[in-house]
Amino acid sequence: RPAHIPATETRCTAANVKRAAHEFAPFSGKGPSKFPPSWMRQTLSSPAFPEFPGNYAGVVQHFLEPGLAPEVAVPFFSASLNGIQKPDLTPRPTACGEAHRRVAGKVG
Repeated sequence: RPAHIPATETRCTAANVKRAAHEFAPFSGKGPSKFPPSWMRQTLSSPAFPEFPGNYAGVVQHFLEPGLAPEVAVPFFSASLNGIQKPDLTPRPTACGEAHRRVAGKVG
């Protein structure tokens, strides 16, 4: 938790989860599962799943924020590491994380 946010206050609200998902660029990279961030943005905005943002915020707040995520959830919060060649011909490591991890990082 950032120092400027008191321990009694949380950023893990349904509104903040939706905002974080909408901050992804339109063609944001996919993580190891190939789950595109645009799917998360669409799901969080869908009128068919009105309770989803609140439920998702609860999961982030109660399991991910304090580091209590079960081991089976680890693959959903990982990143793939790729190398891009810099102009000086040395590799630049780039990581593309799962959309879940990226949203949790923004609101956790």
